[in-house]
Amino acid sequence: MRIITTTLLVVALSSMLAAENLEKTQKKELEAQAKAAIAEAKSLEKSGQLVEARAKYAESQVLLETNDASIIWTTKSPTSKCSRTDTPVR
Repeated sequence: MRIITTTLLVVALSSMLAAENLEKTQKKELEAQAKAAIAEAKSLEKSGQLVEARAKYAESQVLLETNDASIIWTTKSPTSKCSRTDTPVR
């Protein structure tokens, strides 16, 4: 019985660590995409393509907000009944 309990504990901890690594990888990818969009926006701005630059800046902002939202979702207290922080108060 003790071996089964230990095995289940190891499996559970392994899956938790794998999930954390996946979240970190996704966050880093979003940050990289945002940096690339900002770099492209700066290039467009320098070449005088201001409308296109503005669109790229907006794209980078969305990526950064998505990344911030994922951080909020993963750091939310497990004792909370609601896992969303953007729920309007009535």
